[in-house]
Amino acid sequence: TINTLLRGLKIDDAHKARIARDFAMTLCTRQLFGEARAMLPFVKNAVDNLWLTFEIENRANQLPAAQLALEGLVASQDPAVSLAGKKRLAWFHKDRTRNYEKAVALYLDIAQPPGTLWDLQECYRRWGKKREAYTVLTELASIFPAEAARAVWVQGQYREQDGEKEKAIACYRRLLSQPEWK
Repeated sequence: TINTLLRGLKIDDAHKARIARDFAMTLCTRQLFGEARAMLPFVKNAVDNLWLTFEIENRANQLPAAQLALEGLVASQDPAVSLAGKKRLAWFHKDRTRNYEKAVALYLDIAQPPGTLWDLQECYRRWGKKREAYTVLTELASIFPAEAARAVWVQGQYREQDGEKEKAIACYRRLLSQPEWK
Protein backbone atom coordinates (compact mmCIF):
# COMPACT_ATOMS: atom_id res chain seq x y z
CA THR A 1 0.00 0.00 0.00
CA ILE A 2 1.01 3.64 -0.27
CA ASN A 3 1.37 3.84 3.52
CA THR A 4 3.96 1.09 3.48
CA LEU A 5 5.73 2.71 0.55
CA LEU A 6 5.88 6.10 2.28
CA ARG A 7 7.11 4.58 5.54
CA GLY A 8 9.86 2.75 3.66
CA LEU A 9 11.16 5.78 1.76
CA LYS A 10 14.52 7.07 2.91
CA ILE A 11 13.57 10.74 2.79
CA ASP A 12 13.01 13.37 5.45
CA ASP A 13 9.61 14.00 7.03
CA ALA A 14 9.10 17.27 5.15
CA HIS A 15 9.51 15.52 1.81
CA LYS A 16 7.21 12.69 2.90
CA ALA A 17 4.64 15.28 3.94
CA ARG A 18 4.75 16.93 0.50
CA ILE A 19 4.32 13.56 -1.22
CA ALA A 20 1.49 12.62 1.15
CA ARG A 21 -0.28 15.93 0.57
CA ASP A 22 0.00 15.67 -3.22
CA PHE A 23 -1.19 12.08 -3.15
CA ALA A 24 -4.08 12.96 -0.82
CA MET A 25 -5.24 15.62 -3.26
CA THR A 26 -5.02 13.15 -6.13
CA LEU A 27 -7.08 10.68 -4.12
CA CYS A 28 -9.67 13.39 -3.44
CA THR A 29 -10.06 14.07 -7.16
CA ARG A 30 -10.93 10.39 -7.48
CA GLN A 31 -13.41 10.60 -4.58
CA LEU A 32 -11.23 8.30 -2.44
CA PHE A 33 -11.55 10.34 0.73
CA GLY A 34 -10.87 7.53 3.20
CA GLU A 35 -7.61 6.78 1.45
CA ALA A 36 -6.79 10.51 1.39
CA ARG A 37 -7.33 10.67 5.16
CA ALA A 38 -4.82 7.83 5.52
CA MET A 39 -2.15 10.28 4.32
CA LEU A 40 -2.67 12.60 7.31
CA PRO A 41 -0.25 10.81 9.69
CA PHE A 42 2.57 11.53 7.26
CA VAL A 43 2.02 15.27 7.65
CA LYS A 44 3.62 15.77 11.05
CA ASN A 45 3.49 19.58 11.17
CA ALA A 46 0.28 20.40 13.05
CA VAL A 47 -0.60 23.44 10.94
CA ASP A 48 0.00 21.63 7.65
CA ASN A 49 -2.01 18.69 8.96
CA LEU A 50 -4.96 20.96 9.78
CA TRP A 51 -4.84 22.56 6.32
CA LEU A 52 -4.76 19.14 4.66
CA THR A 53 -7.58 17.91 6.90
CA PHE A 54 -9.64 20.91 5.85
CA GLU A 55 -8.94 20.29 2.17
CA ILE A 56 -9.90 16.63 2.38
CA GLU A 57 -13.04 17.14 4.47
CA ASN A 58 -14.20 20.11 2.41
CA ARG A 59 -13.84 18.11 -0.80
CA ALA A 60 -15.57 15.15 0.86
CA ASN A 61 -18.42 17.52 1.78
CA GLN A 62 -17.89 16.71 5.45
CA LEU A 63 -18.51 20.30 6.48
CA PRO A 64 -18.46 19.89 10.30
CA ALA A 65 -15.04 18.20 10.11
CA ALA A 66 -13.77 20.82 7.68
CA GLN A 67 -15.00 23.60 9.97
CA LEU A 68 -13.31 21.98 12.96
CA ALA A 69 -9.97 21.95 11.12
CA LEU A 70 -10.35 25.64 10.25
CA GLU A 71 -11.24 26.50 13.83
CA GLY A 72 -8.02 24.75 14.88
CA LEU A 73 -6.09 27.02 12.51
CA VAL A 74 -7.86 30.13 13.82
CA ALA A 75 -6.82 29.10 17.34
CA SER A 76 -3.15 28.97 16.33
CA GLN A 77 -0.71 31.05 18.37
CA ASP A 78 0.95 32.15 15.12
CA PRO A 79 -0.88 35.35 14.04
CA ALA A 80 -0.29 34.71 10.33
CA VAL A 81 -1.71 31.18 10.55
CA SER A 82 -4.64 32.37 12.64
CA LEU A 83 -5.48 35.15 10.17
CA ALA A 84 -5.22 32.79 7.17
CA GLY A 85 -7.48 30.34 8.99
CA LYS A 86 -9.95 33.09 9.82
CA LYS A 87 -10.05 34.23 6.18
CA ARG A 88 -10.71 30.69 4.99
CA LEU A 89 -13.33 30.16 7.72
CA ALA A 90 -15.12 33.35 6.62
CA TRP A 91 -15.10 32.08 3.03
CA PHE A 92 -16.29 28.68 4.26
CA HIS A 93 -19.28 30.20 6.02
CA LYS A 94 -20.07 32.44 3.04
CA ASP A 95 -19.75 29.87 0.26
CA ARG A 96 -20.04 26.44 1.84
CA THR A 97 -22.31 26.55 4.90
CA ARG A 98 -24.07 29.77 3.84
CA ASN A 99 -24.07 30.90 7.45
CA TYR A 100 -23.91 34.57 6.56
CA GLU A 101 -24.18 35.75 10.16
CA LYS A 102 -20.92 33.97 11.05
CA ALA A 103 -19.28 35.03 7.80
CA VAL A 104 -20.17 38.69 8.38
CA ALA A 105 -18.79 38.57 11.93
CA LEU A 106 -15.53 37.09 10.65
CA TYR A 107 -15.16 39.58 7.79
CA LEU A 108 -15.80 42.45 10.19
CA ASP A 109 -13.14 41.03 12.53
CA ILE A 110 -10.62 40.55 9.72
CA ALA A 111 -11.21 44.11 8.49
CA GLN A 112 -8.84 44.22 5.53
CA PRO A 113 -10.55 46.58 3.10
CA PRO A 114 -11.30 46.76 0.33
CA GLY A 115 -11.24 42.95 -0.05
CA THR A 116 -13.25 42.15 3.04
CA LEU A 117 -15.78 44.84 2.11
CA TRP A 118 -16.45 43.06 -1.19
CA ASP A 119 -16.98 39.82 0.70
CA LEU A 120 -19.14 41.60 3.25
CA GLN A 121 -21.48 43.12 0.65
CA GLU A 122 -21.79 39.72 -1.01
CA CYS A 123 -22.78 38.13 2.32
CA TYR A 124 -25.35 40.83 2.98
CA ARG A 125 -26.78 40.44 -0.53
CA ARG A 126 -27.10 36.66 -0.25
CA TRP A 127 -28.53 37.02 3.26
CA GLY A 128 -31.27 39.27 1.89
CA LYS A 129 -30.00 42.37 3.68
CA LYS A 130 -30.13 44.67 0.67
CA ARG A 131 -29.77 47.94 2.58
CA GLU A 132 -26.56 46.74 4.23
CA ALA A 133 -25.18 45.55 0.87
CA TYR A 134 -25.94 48.94 -0.70
CA THR A 135 -24.30 50.71 2.25
CA VAL A 136 -21.10 48.70 1.86
CA LEU A 137 -21.04 49.33 -1.90
CA THR A 138 -21.47 53.06 -1.30
CA GLU A 139 -18.63 52.92 1.22
CA LEU A 140 -16.41 51.13 -1.30
CA ALA A 141 -17.17 53.74 -3.96
CA SER A 142 -16.59 56.63 -1.56
CA ILE A 143 -13.44 55.52 0.22
CA PHE A 144 -11.56 53.45 -2.37
CA PRO A 145 -11.23 55.27 -5.71
CA ALA A 146 -9.77 52.19 -7.40
CA GLU A 147 -12.93 50.24 -6.46
CA ALA A 148 -15.46 52.99 -7.22
CA ALA A 149 -16.42 52.06 -10.76
CA ARG A 150 -16.92 48.40 -9.90
CA ALA A 151 -18.89 49.26 -6.73
CA VAL A 152 -21.23 51.62 -8.59
CA TRP A 153 -21.66 49.08 -11.41
CA VAL A 154 -22.50 46.27 -8.95
CA GLN A 155 -24.92 48.52 -7.09
CA GLY A 156 -26.58 49.37 -10.41
CA GLN A 157 -26.93 45.68 -11.22
CA TYR A 158 -28.40 44.95 -7.79
CA ARG A 159 -30.84 47.85 -8.10
CA GLU A 160 -31.91 46.57 -11.51
CA GLN A 161 -32.40 43.03 -10.15
CA ASP A 162 -34.44 44.46 -7.29
CA GLY A 163 -36.76 46.28 -9.68
CA GLU A 164 -35.42 49.71 -8.77
CA LYS A 165 -34.95 50.86 -12.37
CA GLU A 166 -34.62 54.58 -11.60
CA LYS A 167 -31.90 53.98 -9.02
CA ALA A 168 -30.14 51.59 -11.38
CA ILE A 169 -30.17 54.22 -14.12
CA ALA A 170 -28.78 56.76 -11.66
CA CYS A 171 -25.89 54.40 -10.89
CA TYR A 172 -25.15 53.85 -14.58
CA ARG A 173 -25.29 57.61 -15.24
CA ARG A 174 -22.86 58.13 -12.38
CA LEU A 175 -20.52 55.68 -14.07
CA LEU A 176 -20.75 57.51 -17.38
CA SER A 177 -20.17 60.89 -15.73
CA GLN A 178 -16.83 59.82 -14.23
CA PRO A 179 -14.29 59.68 -17.09
CA GLU A 180 -11.50 58.78 -14.65
CA TRP A 181 -13.28 55.46 -13.93
CA LYS A 182 -12.97 54.23 -17.51
